Amino acid sequence: MKRLLVRFLTTSLLCLAAGYAQTPADGTPQRRTPRYKVMHMKNGHALIPAIRRQAAAGATIPLWNYSVVSPLDHLTYTGQMVGRSPFYHGFRSTSIQSFLIPVRFVFSDGTVLDPTVSNACLAATTLSVVQNSPIFQTTDWVMNGVDVGTAQYIDGFQRANFWNKVSVAGNSYHNSLALTTLAKISVTVPAVDGGTTSFFCNEGKSTSTGGTRSSKTLFCLRLFPRA
Repeated sequence: MKRLLVRFLTTSLLCLAAGYAQTPADGTPQRRTPRYKVMHMKNGHALIPAIRRQAAAGATIPLWNYSVVSPLDHLTYTGQMVGRSPFYHGFRSTSIQSFLIPVRFVFSDGTVLDPTVSNACLAATTLSVVQNSPIFQTTDWVMNGVDVGTAQYIDGFQRANFWNKVSVAGNSYHNSLALTTLAKISVTVPAVDGGTTSFFCNEGKSTSTGGTRSSKTLFCLRLFPRA
């Protein structure tokens, strides 16, 4: 039986070269057009029993089940969350295997977006920025005025969600991501499927030398879909 994949960070984190939105110099906000859509897992409800069995057997990432009665419609809703349940006074910690896949894009106009090559907008590689982000690196988090401890961001957020349950156990409850960076893959994008356009990635950042200010502007590239 094929192992079912739970769509969480344990699947592949797609690492693309960075692109940034910006506000014009006059302060007028730009209209943003959505460039992605959410794709729900096909037959998701039918697969839930099998996913639960695999999680219980340790064949996929750890999951715990919840059931809550809505105060609005008084109906009972159930579901699953990744990690371990916080309802054992917080004495449950786990490590969740996560995979990061750098993807290199090659376009028909010769443009190459490679997350392992230093990005002028970031002064670093996109891959290193992701690897060293709070998603994978720990820091001390204060949420809603409460110090929830040192954790990765998602882990700290979950501790805050159930703080009244896990705080009694001190630092025992965690759901941390164990990062494995896989080999880079390369994708050639046909002209009919995508292209690139340049934009100013750090407009407004200035330096001061000898009493005069000079604006330093760099160009970057971003993806856009073909109509």
